[in-house]
Amino acid sequence: MTPIHPSRPLYGLDTSRGNLAAIQGKRVPDEPTSQPARLCVVRGIRTHDGFAQELHGRLPEFTRALNARAIMSNRVPNMESPDDFPYCFWHPDIPTEQTLRDLLERYPGNDLLRFQVGRACAAVGYTSLYLELELLPDVAIAEEARDNRTSGQAIYESIIDSPIRWKCMDDYNRCLHAPLRAGAHLNGDTCVRSMLDKTLPVGDSIFLVVPCPMFDITEDWCLDAEGTLPGARPVDPETVRLLCEPLPADLPTVDKDLLILMAAWSGNIDRYARLRRPTMIRGELPCIVRGIYHHPFFAKWWLKQETSLQSIRQAIYARLILNNDLSWLNDKTPDTDLPVLIWFPKVAHKATYTELARLRPSMTPQIARACINANYQELYDSLDVTPDIFIWRAAEESTNGHYLQQIEQKAMELGLDQAELSVTDVSDPEFAYMWPQRPDVTDTWPMAVLTQEIYSAVSQDLTVVREITIDQIGFEPEGDTMPSVVERILLNVCLADPSIRPSAPFEMLHLGEVYLDAPYVQSEEDRKMVGLRPNPRRPRAGYRGRGRGRRG
Repeated sequence: MTPIHPSRPLYGLDTSRGNLAAIQGKRVPDEPTSQPARLCVVRGIRTHDGFAQELHGRLPEFTRALNARAIMSNRVPNMESPDDFPYCFWHPDIPTEQTLRDLLERYPGNDLLRFQVGRACAAVGYTSLYLELELLPDVAIAEEARDNRTSGQAIYESIIDSPIRWKCMDDYNRCLHAPLRAGAHLNGDTCVRSMLDKTLPVGDSIFLVVPCPMFDITEDWCLDAEGTLPGARPVDPETVRLLCEPLPADLPTVDKDLLILMAAWSGNIDRYARLRRPTMIRGELPCIVRGIYHHPFFAKWWLKQETSLQSIRQAIYARLILNNDLSWLNDKTPDTDLPVLIWFPKVAHKATYTELARLRPSMTPQIARACINANYQELYDSLDVTPDIFIWRAAEESTNGHYLQQIEQKAMELGLDQAELSVTDVSDPEFAYMWPQRPDVTDTWPMAVLTQEIYSAVSQDLTVVREITIDQIGFEPEGDTMPSVVERILLNVCLADPSIRPSAPFEMLHLGEVYLDAPYVQSEEDRKMVGLRPNPRRPRAGYRGRGRGRRG
């Protein structure tokens, strides 16, 4: 089976309700081969025995879904080519042990099938059949067995107790690893059955955008009539706990996306290199960029990796500039790899910016903004830069009025008017946050997390939430009032007293209000509800009114 590449997200309406009808196994859509309909038909086939039999042979995924459904319904189908074999035939139902034996007998010599049967055994607890297979101790099967809390313990222990464990089944690409890898640990790279129970929504909202899931072992994206987008799902408390503790050799059964994001954000090479997936998850790139800017060692590690992402190369070179290192810059370095933001989280030495301007005059606008932020007035004047909207804005925010005076004088000489400088005419991702209406910023934005730190008005968060989610990490803030999602996560994960949480039905608690009102909350039950301890300064008679103090 060939490696699988990420698909585009699903957009749009299901106004005819045809996709929903397909999921429910009621009707095949008129155009079943379009992406949304195709996924929904596969879902309907897998969950409804006998549905869409006429589609056998129409598309490989239809044939595989029909064959998977047959196996789960305890029928051994006729599969003539490798593309006819489904990867997962243990969800939503699991075949009987005899069906699995018949399957092996019908198709001998199929290495992947033997591991798949072993995986199905782990999912349901067919220990005898699993041991008969004499498979290499595969960590994917171990994770599946661990997820089966009722009857998978024996299979799990047989793998965990092996002196050498192997990485065999590849759930990202629905195949076996080539070559099989010895010395593996449980690392959260298996799509266990409990994960398949978490569905994605198919709705009739024009604003619904369903991202491609990292795992798709059932080839249906786990679409269903009811579902929750991944970012809106509460993060498991076990995952939250691991953010503040060393990672165990064998990762527990968790969705490790938050761990990946925070490892990238904090520039933790060991954690990130271990946890990251074959393709980036949503929000990962902005966290990587932030980690590179703040951590020179992380930048150096990325410098040694092969990457086709321009935004990562720009971040690396920016960090090197901030380190006063220009040894990377040569005639072959394309202008498109040159960074925009070169003055945060620290500024480089004036000599570095001077040499950079000599080597690459095309970077003069960025260097000018760096000079304004570093207050290198003499160097700024020597650049004689033509002002743009970003230089103008930087000068307006500077405490040194010299820059704004020089810019206004230069603009007058050139006949430029600040009001006439169009934001969309200048390609500058550093400042995209200021103009949410920009048409070129539509998805996760590489500079989003870093920019929220630069402009502190949007970085502070005082909200304690009942359940942590990772929704919106890496997206540009809505205007200049939305607090940083990362700051909210840091506050909630690192609370010294984790018991301070809003109680149901309340979803969040604003600490700003708590700090303001704490002396005036009279009822001890109310104090517990908002996370306050008994007030040792509260007089027995209580306070007569807010701000009036205590009566003598």
